[in-house]
Amino acid sequence: KIDAEYFTPTNFVFKPFQEDKFVVFSQKGILAITDKKFNILTFVNLDQGKGPGEYSFISALNTQDSQILLYDFELKRILTYAYDEEKGLYYLETDNLDFSSLMGIDFVENKLLINSLFEEGGEQYMGLQLLNDSYDTSVQNIKICSSGDSDEDLIMNMGWVLATPDYAYYVKIYQGEIIKANLKTGAIEGKAVKKKKPIDMAQIGENAAVLWPAFLFDEWIAVPYNTKDHYLYCEFFDKDLNYAGYEYRED
Repeated sequence: KIDAEYFTPTNFVFKPFQEDKFVVFSQKGILAITDKKFNILTFVNLDQGKGPGEYSFISALNTQDSQILLYDFELKRILTYAYDEEKGLYYLETDNLDFSSLMGIDFVENKLLINSLFEEGGEQYMGLQLLNDSYDTSVQNIKICSSGDSDEDLIMNMGWVLATPDYAYYVKIYQGEIIKANLKTGAIEGKAVKKKKPIDMAQIGENAAVLWPAFLFDEWIAVPYNTKDHYLYCEFFDKDLNYAGYEYRED
């Protein structure tokens, strides 16, 4: 159960942390460590702004040992925090980045995987770019659609990004389709979507609004949606894109 004092049910991003915890960031400005049932263990409040340690809009996070990296989509920066059982959560540094991305982004070991517009062979594409450990050069481009398509097609193909060391999972924000791509070869290896929903979704035109997806326990892909009544509906797929069911909660 998500504690409404700290989190809204449809506006947070999280990842497993260490062996038995989650790290969660809420757009209420709260960075928290929780147990596996989302009970708060410790938290800090982040201020909105442009100063060191401040944020505008966090769209991704990653963990590296005891460190937590938050990606600010609007300010193009990474905020780094650390967790210690005695100290709790505390701020380390802010790194300003020199690239432009769309909403979706994830960390792949010491690299970044971003949803962006790029040129290849004289053509413009929207898709995924895997940036090197300096975040200044793409080492792999994965094409999702041509930027020669209409603006509406480009918008409908924007997506969130999840990644393992070998694969990218691209989840379309306005459709919920998952695209699996090989990060070594750049090849698209599978697609999946559950078209018929048991609950009324919040709509962007005729398309359901997808919130931040996440890996659960390194096994499942959780794809949450904003429902018409603003409760949490979430679909689950395995990493081979087999549909595994859904959960709907009003608490």
